[in-house]
Amino acid sequence: MITEKFDFRSWMSEMIFESYTPKGKAFDIVVIISIISISLLVLAESVESLNNAYGTTLINLSWFFVIIFTIEYLLRVIFSKKRKKYVISFFGIVDLLAILPFYLSILFLRRIS
Repeated sequence: MITEKFDFRSWMSEMIFESYTPKGKAFDIVVIISIISISLLVLAESVESLNNAYGTTLINLSWFFVIIFTIEYLLRVIFSKKRKKYVISFFGIVDLLAILPFYLSILFLRRIS
């Protein structure tokens, strides 16, 4: 009886980077839904009546998705075979630029107050 040792790193790498596998497709679908959702949230925040009525909820949901994108970015860095290459790649920079403004806003808002 041959038993294979479960390789968590390979499993995660396949899920994150191999979009042609079922778990890779599922991961990509979650990311796409998150991107669409935060885009709609940003649009909703720009509508004054919606922002007045649901502002706190919209902000909380935006932060939820920022946390999701942060986790996604960290997972991509951690499970990338070539971390430095991913970080400086086009997609690595796009992923970082997607979350960086939110964290910079915290830094600047704290310095102002």
